[in-house]
Amino acid sequence: LQFSTPEGAPKRFMVTSCSKSEGKSTTAIALAINFAQLGQRVLLIDADMRKASVHKTLRLPNERGLSNLLSGDMAHETLIQTTSIPGLAVMTAGPMPPDPVELLMGPKLMLFLNKAEEMGFSQVIVDGPPLLGLADSLVLGNQIQHIVFALKAGETKRNVIKDSLRRMRTAGLMPMGV
Repeated sequence: LQFSTPEGAPKRFMVTSCSKSEGKSTTAIALAINFAQLGQRVLLIDADMRKASVHKTLRLPNERGLSNLLSGDMAHETLIQTTSIPGLAVMTAGPMPPDPVELLMGPKLMLFLNKAEEMGFSQVIVDGPPLLGLADSLVLGNQIQHIVFALKAGETKRNVIKDSLRRMRTAGLMPMGV
């Protein structure tokens, strides 16, 4: 990632995969911790509002989070949680909304991503939903642009990978790496 753009690692990127249980959340968390350990101020956002998991791994409450921000319920300052890892803050997914893709399509996410930079976060990592079966990741990808594509070694089927890549390409997206 440090060599993926002329400026180094992108300031914001999303981690996604073909389907569930392929390690996208584990990858997003590992990258967030890694950047924090390198001295960056990192914000990890769990944007998989249908099957949130970041809060479980990091042992954080999930009563409020991204869904609250996007629905206008709460200000972003009250939704960002600190962690035991210096330099790493998290916004969990929050309660599952009736239509996550509808919330993601609005302007609030992009406004918040810009605000996160103003708040001093040098890195924003978004743990996105899987690509197949949902429009959520494609909507997120069009707002974030930089995508890390997580696959489960030896298990993700080739035709599933091809379908996912085709879906991204159709939406005008291309992963930075796999």
